[in-house]
Amino acid sequence: MSLSSSQRVFAVVINWNGGDGNLTCLRALVGAGFDPEHVVFVDNASTDGSSQVVMKRFSGMTYIRNSSNKGFAEAANQGAERALQTGADWVFFINNDLELAPRSLETLLQKAAWDGQIGALAPRILMPGNPPRIWAAGMRERFGPNVVQLIGHKKVDGPKFQFTKEVTHLTGAALLIRRQALEDVGGFEPSYFAYMEDVDLCARLGRADWKMLHVGEASAVHDASGSTGGGYSARRKYMLGLNTVLYLKRNGGMVAWSRFFVCDVCAWPLVFVAALPSGNGKSAIAKALGLLHGFFGKRVQAKTVEPGGTWLW
Repeated sequence: MSLSSSQRVFAVVINWNGGDGNLTCLRALVGAGFDPEHVVFVDNASTDGSSQVVMKRFSGMTYIRNSSNKGFAEAANQGAERALQTGADWVFFINNDLELAPRSLETLLQKAAWDGQIGALAPRILMPGNPPRIWAAGMRERFGPNVVQLIGHKKVDGPKFQFTKEVTHLTGAALLIRRQALEDVGGFEPSYFAYMEDVDLCARLGRADWKMLHVGEASAVHDASGSTGGGYSARRKYMLGLNTVLYLKRNGGMVAWSRFFVCDVCAWPLVFVAALPSGNGKSAIAKALGLLHGFFGKRVQAKTVEPGGTWLW
């Protein structure tokens, strides 16, 4: 990699019917200094031809093509394992609907050099459009729905988001993680399939005393949740609901469970009524179904999240 001869950084990109977004993502990675040989592209049995297009446009990358949709978490672990086997010092997980700004990876590595106990870093992530708005400037636990919230979400970008600070959670949309930290806590938990796997990983990093930094001087633009239909899609809400329960079973204490029952369970009827005028009633129902399935110990399955997997999508 051209950024630093002493730091071998590999990017891991997961694709499931990502279309031309893959090309934007990969062009930005190359523009940020990645040699294609340091990119691992994992395809989860896409049916839109996007994997074949990538293979034609970008030679030299490592390709892993799964015969079935293994979900983000397991596919990311596949890519990370290949990167570590090839000698990666850092693994950069990046969503295929995200465009990294030039020099941002270099900035992340510079901040990582501050302290050998920094295990993970993420750039300031922006939403598309003008004026630029924040998609995430790190994450934090809160008294509210969904266990954690994206810091600064939908707020206009500005100086208060453009500096480096330590946080308790980072989104997996663009996550640079140190090899030692990844080996210490393991990769993403595959049982999440997709969503909340990054929250779980950060909880384990925190318990192992690894520091996590939001690096506001670095940035990326994220066209979020494209593969699952958008931020308030029924599929996304179902997976979030189910995996929130899974996360709490693995990590939640009395305070977290109390917040969850107040804000996610007891408040659901109000959420449903509020969702009706905007046509999001199915999404509210999908979240309730996900919560129920989580309590009964179910896991997100590939066949469930396929288009037409339930009457809700």
